[in-house]
Amino acid sequence: MLEPEAWWTLMVNEINVMKARRVYELVDRPEGKNMIGLKWVYTPKFDGNGGILGQKSRIVAMGYSQIQGVDFKETYTATMHLESFHVVLAIVASLGLVIWQLDFVAAYLNSDIDFEVYMEQPQGFSEGGGDKVWKL
Repeated sequence: MLEPEAWWTLMVNEINVMKARRVYELVDRPEGKNMIGLKWVYTPKFDGNGGILGQKSRIVAMGYSQIQGVDFKETYTATMHLESFHVVLAIVASLGLVIWQLDFVAAYLNSDIDFEVYMEQPQGFSEGGGDKVWKL
C-alpha cells in the first residue's frame, strides 16, 4: 500500500500531464450545461514477470451523466480482437520476426471531440475559484 504522499504525487502527475497536453481550459460555469463529475482510478503497473512496477492514477469521467447527442455522439474504443492478435502472433512466429510492445503515456488525451463537454474540477485541485469548471 502506498503512503498518502505517494498517492498525492500520482494525482499531481496526472493533472500536470493534462495541463501540458492542454486537455482542458478553465472556464466560468456555464448556465444550462450538463456538468460531468469525475473520480480517480488507480491502477498497478506490472513488469514482464508480473511484479508490480508502480501505480498509475487517472481521472475518469462519470460518463453515466452524459446525454447522447448533447455530450457525445458515439461510444467506441479502438481495441484488437483476441483472435486477430493470435493471427498476428502466428505470422510473426512463422516468419521469425520480432514484436515490440509500446506503452503510450496518456494516449487517450490526444483525441478530438466535437461537443462542448464540461467537467467539475477534481477535489483538492480547484483553480480560479468555485465557479470554474473544465471545458474539454
